[in-house]
Amino acid sequence: MGIVVPRLQTIYDHRWLGLQTGIIGLIPVTFGAFCWQCTNIPLYLAYRRCGLLSSVIVMYFWAGDKPSMGVSLSTALVTVGALTAAGENVDANIQGFVRVWAYNFSQSFQNVYLNKLNKDKIMVPFEFNFFYACIGFVASVIYNFVITDDYTQLTNHFEDPNFRIMLLVLSTMQALFSFSIAITVALAGPLALNITGIIKDVFLTYAGFIFFDDVQPTWPVLIGLALSFTGAVKCIDAKMKDQKAKELA
Repeated sequence: MGIVVPRLQTIYDHRWLGLQTGIIGLIPVTFGAFCWQCTNIPLYLAYRRCGLLSSVIVMYFWAGDKPSMGVSLSTALVTVGALTAAGENVDANIQGFVRVWAYNFSQSFQNVYLNKLNKDKIMVPFEFNFFYACIGFVASVIYNFVITDDYTQLTNHFEDPNFRIMLLVLSTMQALFSFSIAITVALAGPLALNITGIIKDVFLTYAGFIFFDDVQPTWPVLIGLALSFTGAVKCIDAKMKDQKAKELA
């Protein structure tokens, strides 16, 4: 299966729907950018691992997709693991809690919405990224040139060759990241992103314990990560069994 690049006329015909998808894609990015200001990193990662729960809730109440018993149990296991790992870092910052969960639910809504559009053959992943890039560029210009003067960071360092290289690498990686998200949602569904994100977060956390001395693992963190990893693996197994059951039906 290759990447479908629609004709310009098709993209133009989808301009108003593309405007909606671009704005919907910008909302979770905005929440994510400001989450760090109100919560510590361990708590942020724990709440983000609960994104599987928000996806299941959005899929059930908005898309009418009732989770199977296997998916429900694995989601509960992931959530318990995330909260266990975060137990030592819980603070009373309700604003940070609200922002991270707003990030979770807005991203879940975006993924379910894009998956529905792709299933109904209305739009393809290329169009998602094209319209998101257009809306994101306009929003970035407004934020950096009108609301703030952050554009000065670009002008002050642009002559530095290392800065140019890092800017090019970051832009390329972000483009690939956004495109892979759209393709993953289109092919594997919204839960696939949450599952891979949980597994990635668990491995990165363990890698941090191994390579950096400033963070020491504790038993609640290790147990919580193990529960989250087990839940993610069980969710993969549950989804595969559900898919086989649908094929045999």
